[in-house]
Amino acid sequence: MPIILFSSIFLLIAYVPNVFGFYWSKEIEAIIMKPYNYSMGILAIAVAATTTKHFTDTLNREMPANNQINSISTMICAICGFLILSSDALEGGFASEFMGSKGLLTAFMTAFVVGGIYKFCIKRNITIKMPEQVPPAVSQSFNLLLPIMIVLAVTGVLNFIFNNITSDGIQVLIYNMIQAPLTSLGSSMGTIIVFVVVQQFLWVLGIHGPNTLNALRSVIFTEQQNMNLAYVAAHGTAWGAPY
Repeated sequence: MPIILFSSIFLLIAYVPNVFGFYWSKEIEAIIMKPYNYSMGILAIAVAATTTKHFTDTLNREMPANNQINSISTMICAICGFLILSSDALEGGFASEFMGSKGLLTAFMTAFVVGGIYKFCIKRNITIKMPEQVPPAVSQSFNLLLPIMIVLAVTGVLNFIFNNITSDGIQVLIYNMIQAPLTSLGSSMGTIIVFVVVQQFLWVLGIHGPNTLNALRSVIFTEQQNMNLAYVAAHGTAWGAPY
């Protein structure tokens, strides 16, 4: 949410003056829009990291106090795994189409896969054991090496398989089959009413409704918000925006 709010400020600065007939030069517009592109444009990467961190904290409640999962390690691993699944190499860089809101579902899936693999390895002590003489900091690094290798191997294999099955890769397949249909639901007033009713019902049961539905709500509505912001960027007004 802070990323969305932060990036929207620069979008307003860039394009609200258009309503009054004032237009920034292309050079100034590019300067103003850079914070937007490097905040909203990497939303999925941030979601992959933060969701993994909170998921790791939840898993650690079930783990012994002396055998906890390192949340920093899982965050970094989730970012790497997400990029393997969602970004193809280009000359001088890599594709960024699915680093924003279009990659949210892949980001969530990556977070849960990473957390699950780490829990499986750490709980069963599937790690590289070092002699007792090795300093704890060095030993901890080797303990985390095997889970990282497994995560990167799994995401790499998945990416290779789907790149050979489909011409567009796993990220496009996930988006077209799951996220795009979910996103289209957000254009219906009925969907919004259902979300509000379910959230209030969960409150009645003593459950935090918005937090419980946050992941699904993000997948459905964030992409549409981004589409509307893109429409404003192209036309200088929200009138007639797609959603």
